[in-house]
Amino acid sequence: MNLSVVVPTLNGRGRLAACLDALAAAAPDAEVIVVNGPSADGTTGMVRERGDVDVLVEISDRTVGVARNAGLAVATGEAVAFVDYDNRVESGWREAVAAGLDELGVDISSLADESPPDLEAATDPAPYYWVNQNTEEIEGEYLRAPAQDRFQYDLPKLEVGDRVFSYNDGLVVGYHEVTTPATIVSGPDDEQDYYRVETAFTRFSPPLAFADVFKTLWDHRLEQYYPIHAGGINQ
Repeated sequence: MNLSVVVPTLNGRGRLAACLDALAAAAPDAEVIVVNGPSADGTTGMVRERGDVDVLVEISDRTVGVARNAGLAVATGEAVAFVDYDNRVESGWREAVAAGLDELGVDISSLADESPPDLEAATDPAPYYWVNQNTEEIEGEYLRAPAQDRFQYDLPKLEVGDRVFSYNDGLVVGYHEVTTPATIVSGPDDEQDYYRVETAFTRFSPPLAFADVFKTLWDHRLEQYYPIHAGGINQ
């Protein structure tokens, strides 16, 4: 398995150095990509002086999701791991990554042949929406919102076939296609009622940068856009 390791960093020169030392010891054959954005503590010079960093990417954005996506864009490995600059991997880490992929039944060779999703096809039919979700909601293939939440006013409007793009930490991970319109579900005694929409989820592999997806959709068909609130559905 050819492994690429993306390490986003921001003004963490000393901790980054310790992180890179640990990576060099635990995964000496991995492609190491440092995404620096934008540090003012000498990180650039330190990284350039090292012989165990394969790629240094400089960005102006301070968002970790953007940094990870920038590293993913230049990675050449069959598998990509993300390691924060203030973490230190331990001996046996690389082997554990490979074992984990085997246990999940992930075929690395098939992943290498995947093509980017057809975003224009994904937006037919319109309308389409956005939602910020946690991992549990995404994998559960549903959309949920408190019935009294003013940011969720669009949820009851969703119809079968509508597409809802799901993003998390600056990345668009895929889209939900509505299979069952919203129903009101009674919460436990200490919780309010909520809307729940059943969906089928299509995952993008790898995830796509939110800004890139938004621009593509804007150019394709999107005519209006409202600011996104955490957890909110927006047309």
